[in-house]
Amino acid sequence: MAVAPLNSSGMFDASPTLVPRSRERVENIRVDVIDNHPRNTTQVRETMLDPAFRESIAAVGVLQPVLVIPNNDAAGRYYLLAGHKRLLASRMCGREYVPAIIRKDLPPGLEGIYITDTNLQYGVRNMLPSEKCRTLWEQHQSLKEFRQYCRTHAEE
Repeated sequence: MAVAPLNSSGMFDASPTLVPRSRERVENIRVDVIDNHPRNTTQVRETMLDPAFRESIAAVGVLQPVLVIPNNDAAGRYYLLAGHKRLLASRMCGREYVPAIIRKDLPPGLEGIYITDTNLQYGVRNMLPSEKCRTLWEQHQSLKEFRQYCRTHAEE
């Protein structure tokens, strides 16, 4: 069987291509200014946290930033989209700050997709049947909202 040669053109180019920089950056945010998002369908409880995870957070802190959006109704406060276990562990360990990525100007529906996707990925085993149902319903509503936005803003 013949093997196609690897295409290495551009691999050793002297002029690197410029990649657009993201407007987002990681910032340390006080844990007491981060609120649970109103569309969040599940609650993270202490019993859901692995003891080794808590020990790691206590020893070195959070390594993967949480994902937040500004709370437009309360200046200086944020809604949590992803990282519920990391935030709870940080609070339990007495940490004052947590690294966070602040997302701004999200299209309609995307907030709900972020929240429900992380809930379904990591928390299904610990969810009550009613929480699973509500999470799937919320994800469906968010996807409908986002699809509608994409249809009306196809040029973006």
